[in-house]
Amino acid sequence: MNALVIGAAFGTGILLVGSGLVGTRPSLRVLLAHVDQPLATRPVAPPRTMAGRLVGTHLAGTTAGAQLSERLRVELRMSGSSPAELLGAMVAGAAIGLAAGTIIASTVTAGMVRADPGLLAITTLAAFAVGAAVPVVTLRRQAQTRRRAFRHALACYLDLVAIRLAGGAGIDTALNASVEAGHGWAFNALRDTLRAARLAGQPPWDGFARLGDDLDVRELRELAASMTLAGSEGARVRASLLTKARAMRTRALSDTERHAQAASERMALPIVVLMTGFVVFLGYPAVVHVVHGI
Repeated sequence: MNALVIGAAFGTGILLVGSGLVGTRPSLRVLLAHVDQPLATRPVAPPRTMAGRLVGTHLAGTTAGAQLSERLRVELRMSGSSPAELLGAMVAGAAIGLAAGTIIASTVTAGMVRADPGLLAITTLAAFAVGAAVPVVTLRRQAQTRRRAFRHALACYLDLVAIRLAGGAGIDTALNASVEAGHGWAFNALRDTLRAARLAGQPPWDGFARLGDDLDVRELRELAASMTLAGSEGARVRASLLTKARAMRTRALSDTERHAQAASERMALPIVVLMTGFVVFLGYPAVVHVVHGI
């Protein structure tokens, strides 16, 4: 009897792990919803990682998981990740950190080194917290990178719209024809926004304002406000678009220079650490000799 229970439990575990590795095929309704709905209202895609499918899906339905997902809603939408994927990565990182802290504490204890148990516990908890926080930091960094890419694509889009307006095209024609000339997720988001605004009978600036709120892109909100003030006159709209595109290019250039300077400063840190270790390596024998000589 015990062998049957153990075998049934083992087989159930293998089935669960296999289902997590393989994943589930999304239904046709979910796929069509991703195609037809704009970016701001698209349903969340199923998690792609094993941790997200096995653990994150269950944690996403809890109160704490929902609060964390709402707090990181903009970052999740910008990076294209799902809350279950993030929660699964956090659980996996926390488990790795806890295991690493436990191994370090066990190694210190086995080495007959006198260490405060409280310090070992704090070290283990710190490793646990760091492991859980790494996915969140990575998510925010990915969102910032994609946001910079979106600003670059938006500046190119505004240049195309201004060129078509200068050629005599109308505002709606220039907006819709220019967005079809680009590729990538940024132009897809702009294309979905224009299509949703057109189907709802709303001006495109309202759609840009909503997309700016959803992705936390300040330039889209500023563009919507300036276009609302410009009205429907082609000359004023073209001047506003050119001014906005020029300002975005200038800001992008300043951001690029700032990131390059920060990268140059970070490159000097390993050299400083290496030189510090070299000085300690050379000076340690002399210090020990002087101390023991005294």
